[in-house]
Amino acid sequence: MPTTVFERVITDGAAGFAGSAGAAPINVRPLRRNVLMAALPIGVAVVEAAARSSALSSARAAQAIGRPVLALPGPVTSACSVGCHGLLASGGVRLVTGASDVLSALTARSA
Repeated sequence: MPTTVFERVITDGAAGFAGSAGAAPINVRPLRRNVLMAALPIGVAVVEAAARSSALSSARAAQAIGRPVLALPGPVTSACSVGCHGLLASGGVRLVTGASDVLSALTARSA
């Protein structure tokens, strides 16, 4: 049974909302949400992001605050992979091929 908030997040997960208490969950705050989502974890993994994916905003925000960014692109011919390939081409982003790579990268970071 988890004893700390941190352990509870690990076992049960967590959800975040970038609005005020009682505010309706409308999609007018996506950039603020992306910054929040980039700041909370120890790293950000982007999987098959298109060119205009909001995940790319999260990745840039994570890079700006020194969080590791990982990318798992799909086929180079897929429009759904353009964002990940762009991240990798820009540098400072680690290529991952599956969950074990993500766990390895983030475990090394938190150690």
